[in-house]
Amino acid sequence: MEPMKRVGYFSLARWGVGGSIIVALLSVLTAVTFYKFFRSGSVVYAMLGLLSGFAVSLIVFVKLNEEIQPTRTFDEGVVGKTAVVVEKITPERPGVVRVGSQTWSAKSKGLIDAGSRVVIIERDGIYVLVKRVSENGLEGALPEPERR
Repeated sequence: MEPMKRVGYFSLARWGVGGSIIVALLSVLTAVTFYKFFRSGSVVYAMLGLLSGFAVSLIVFVKLNEEIQPTRTFDEGVVGKTAVVVEKITPERPGVVRVGSQTWSAKSKGLIDAGSRVVIIERDGIYVLVKRVSENGLEGALPEPERR
């Protein structure tokens, strides 16, 4: 499992458009109410300023201490499964394989034409590594993958 990652303070993905607008509006409300309090001396403005300032502080504190877990994009269950090549795979250029209803970018050490059956042997970054399935099993001297 990958460690959790912190996201930068001003990341739009972290705050979202709505969250950014709310923090900005609450900050402006806090500034305006304190300005009005100092101009008029009204306790209502002081309370409203304190309340909106507390809300901004709370939102910022929660967001800064939030830990975001990355989305799991790789289905570990596909390793060991048989797939069909949709786009030709060459050692120089990745292709595409389909396993069930999912499609994956795939690499191989050899040329594998579209329509061939392959077995997914492992993950390599954003790609799956595949080996061609021959009539007698996997081509090459790879051990049979473990099935779960």
